[in-house]
Amino acid sequence: MKTTLLILVAAILLPAQTSCRSREEQNKKAEETGQAATEKKAGFLKGVGEGLKGAGKEAIESVSEGIGEVIKGANEGFDKSMVRMEVRVPEEQKAYITASRTEVHTNDSTLKKEIIVYIVFEKDCDGKLLLKAYDNGEEEIGRSAVTIKETSDNSRFVGFPFDERTPFTLIQYLTLEYKSK
Repeated sequence: MKTTLLILVAAILLPAQTSCRSREEQNKKAEETGQAATEKKAGFLKGVGEGLKGAGKEAIESVSEGIGEVIKGANEGFDKSMVRMEVRVPEEQKAYITASRTEVHTNDSTLKKEIIVYIVFEKDCDGKLLLKAYDNGEEEIGRSAVTIKETSDNSRFVGFPFDERTPFTLIQYLTLEYKSK
């Protein structure tokens, strides 16, 4: 009976003792595995850092150059879109004014939209400039007049305020006329 009791106690205590060791061993093994994985990842990151010092610098320069070209292209496209709004000056008035570069602009002080036109004054001009907007059906869809007094061989951007209901997206071309006093 004592032997049976001893075997029973041994059978109960032995697995408990082994499982405790096993758990400790498992924890130690997990710790070692984690440390090894961390060291491996740290080595990988160190390699990435070393790579970035050399080829990475060249790569980022190339990417930056590419981005610069995209921005340059976007600016050129935007610049071309500003010129697309054709400004027609009657033949007999080209001796007084010529026009180029147009842009729809929101006036900072009035918050109203206006069309900005770059105008070269070939002769002294004292009077009004009349800018008319036309759609693709050649219907007038807006007009604006400004008073000017300029000397010959001068040039500047002139803002023409339009009614806020003018459909700027429908403008196909503009006409610019000079009327002296």
